[in-house]
Amino acid sequence: LFLNWRVMKYFLSLMTIVFISSCATSYQSQGMSGGYVDTQLSETLWKVSVNGNGYTSSSQVGDYALLRASELTIEKGYKYFVIASDNQNKKSSMAKIGGNSSSTYGNINSNGSFNATTNYSTPTYVPVNKYENTLVYEMLSEKVDGVFVYDAQLIYDSLSAKYIK
Repeated sequence: LFLNWRVMKYFLSLMTIVFISSCATSYQSQGMSGGYVDTQLSETLWKVSVNGNGYTSSSQVGDYALLRASELTIEKGYKYFVIASDNQNKKSSMAKIGGNSSSTYGNINSNGSFNATTNYSTPTYVPVNKYENTLVYEMLSEKVDGVFVYDAQLIYDSLSAKYIK
């Protein structure tokens, strides 16, 4: 019976990992599991903030910010953009999985002997990092000499193929 408990605990742990890995924030407007928020600061100056959940990597959050900046630039009729500021933050916490519990199983045989097994379970704590990225950028119709300029269509094509399904 004890072996079965170990096998079941292993199986549940494996299923939890599979479930968690499929829960990363998708490219979307801000929702319960994260996403992006746009703020227009002037005619050509915008701020895009992207919040990921605990299953979204810092690089994915950064990609989402660039993807949204390129998408908005194209929608507004511009070809390029320049990043004025790029700020990425990480919020760390601990997540508790499970709780304290015990279960006892036993039996009495025909001669009155009794045996029992008690299984104890304690919670597991795992670190959770949530990343956010905020870009402030200016949309441009033409390239500017001496400044690193992003090609909105190139970035959109590259990142949308990866994240928009």
